[in-house]
Amino acid sequence: MTRFYDSNGNYAAYCGDFRHLYDQFGKYIGYFLDNLLYNIKGETIGYVRDRAIYNSKGQQLFFVR
Repeated sequence: MTRFYDSNGNYAAYCGDFRHLYDQFGKYIGYFLDNLLYNIKGETIGYVRDRAIYNSKGQQLFFVR
């Protein structure tokens, strides 16, 4: 399981299968495809780069330690 942390370093989300992302409470956030993160509607949430997820404005949403 991969743990993701917010910009303050707090545990915020996890990925158990390298395809789907869930928040710390188990609520579905979205899925990964081609280094992008999509929500359940298929809309882009952000992109993956250098062990982190960024939104469309380039702001870091989550990172992996």
